[in-house]
Amino acid sequence: MTDYSRAEAAERAGIGLDELTPLVDLGIIKPGEGDRFTSGHVRRAELSRSLKAAGVSLEGRPGSSSLSCRWSGRRPLARG
Repeated sequence: MTDYSRAEAAERAGIGLDELTPLVDLGIIKPGEGDRFTSGHVRRAELSRSLKAAGVSLEGRPGSSSLSCRWSGRRPLARG
């Protein structure tokens, strides 16, 4: 598995270190040993950037400390 430094992860996510560090401080992204980041961390940073661009603040929100998605194996409900 490829991992990245904090600076590399920020660059891959299209954000600055000044944007990635608060995501780590809030617990939204939890780097691995040695402050290393995976492609999953990069995707969370990208998602955070998109949410911020849409006007969604992650600070102070209950449950904001996780952007993990869990699939139950069930099909989504049909809209109608």
